[in-house]
Amino acid sequence: MTWEDLLGLRHRGGLPGHAEMAGKTLFLKFNTGPSGHGMPPAAGEALALKLAGAAEVKVFAVEGEGGLTPGGAHETKNSAWGLGLSNLVFLVDWNDFGIDLRRASSVVFGGPDEWFRPYGWRVLGTESGMDWGPVTRTLLEVVHGPNPEGAPSAAWFRTRKGRGYGKYDAPSHGTPHGLNSPEFWAVRKEFMARYGVTYEGVDESAPADPAQRTAQAEANLRIAMAVLRRDSRLVEYLSDRLLAIAATVPDRVEGFNLGGRGAETLL
Repeated sequence: MTWEDLLGLRHRGGLPGHAEMAGKTLFLKFNTGPSGHGMPPAAGEALALKLAGAAEVKVFAVEGEGGLTPGGAHETKNSAWGLGLSNLVFLVDWNDFGIDLRRASSVVFGGPDEWFRPYGWRVLGTESGMDWGPVTRTLLEVVHGPNPEGAPSAAWFRTRKGRGYGKYDAPSHGTPHGLNSPEFWAVRKEFMARYGVTYEGVDESAPADPAQRTAQAEANLRIAMAVLRRDSRLVEYLSDRLLAIAATVPDRVEGFNLGGRGAETLL
């Protein structure tokens, strides 16, 4: 999957708006989209890893407070504690809004402590969820800090929904700026000023011809990607880090078999 695939985002045959087990995103283990949908499968993956003898591999689930309200969330939190899923980590984006104008806190009691600690979970968090330092420290603590009871963990981050987009709170959800509208360009002007680049068509209306619109989008995506590519040290670090992570994956986990004798019958 490459950046060129973004040209087909939300178009027939292209990348779906919510990642699905299809096409170039077939590597995903399950579809995404509905609030709370990923929580039970995350617990299932953590359990499978423990049973396979790979309990040191952690499973991360990212969710907002709205996704913690379905019944499946309650059952997952109970089950995760009961199964001792110490390798399961929930990362909670706590911004007090979903798609509705009413604040989540006006209909749901409490905060992350009340949502997880009564279930036996280990809970950490930061009120500065949009600052690099506190976020990094929280992540390091939840991954590497002491967990003597072997409980599943939740790390929460207090944020503002819509940061950097020009719309905040509920209005930022699912409401894209009009193509080449003043609001559309305002967001991109911040990027241009920060990284010293200039997009094509700035402050102009969107081309009427579909092929021209696609060509402009492709040109501007190339400009955005050039910002990354010109930082060779960052590119080398990212590629080296990915290779180092891949090298830690064993070819075989003792006591675990996927395939081999009898697999044909199971399949």
